[in-house]
Amino acid sequence: MSFQSTEVIKEGSLKKNLVVDEYKFTNFVNLSDDEIEMIRKWRNSDNVRKWMYNDHIIYEEEHKKIINSLKGSEDKIYWLVKKGDLAIGVLYFINISWKHKRAYFGIYANPGKKIPGAGKTLNSIAIKIAFDILNLHSLKLEVIENNKVAINLYKK
Repeated sequence: MSFQSTEVIKEGSLKKNLVVDEYKFTNFVNLSDDEIEMIRKWRNSDNVRKWMYNDHIIYEEEHKKIINSLKGSEDKIYWLVKKGDLAIGVLYFINISWKHKRAYFGIYANPGKKIPGAGKTLNSIAIKIAFDILNLHSLKLEVIENNKVAINLYKK
């Protein structure tokens, strides 16, 4: 994968959108109302929600508060990932430590459409962004113990 932009994202500039090869990354703070609602529906779908630490149904008001909180955050980045008009999934970095150059990351694929290789693609791009764009030195993740699909993906 090559990057169309080699600009390093630094603390204080987390609200950017990115383009990586044919993939467009729209920062959650830049989403349209329709995209915000689409992501809320994804997050509430059984196939996504059951693997989250907070697995309750997220209502519209709570979802908007979460997105608004990202506007002032310097330790979280969430992106909607698209290939052309096809929404692939969500990629996010949390607990970013700019001082120690580390973060946790997570992904989830569009649950409404079976996209072959979506998880692998999101995972590969997350690694590239972490080290080439965010200039991190370490990347961490946590997986719920019985999420065998995710565990197998991350082991690869």
